[in-house]
Amino acid sequence: MSTPAPPPSPKPPPAPAREGEAPAEDLDLEEDIAPNLGGEDQMQDA
Repeated sequence: MSTPAPPPSPKPPPAPAREGEAPAEDLDLEEDIAPNLGGEDQMQDA
């Protein structure tokens, strides 16, 4: 193990699952709670 593992490459931006909805990352949780209320804002409030 003399060679250090390469740094994780930046993942590409999540493709929009549906128009007007949160990115795929938020869809996992926010779609069930409030897909159109702004998932990002909800996360900041919590």
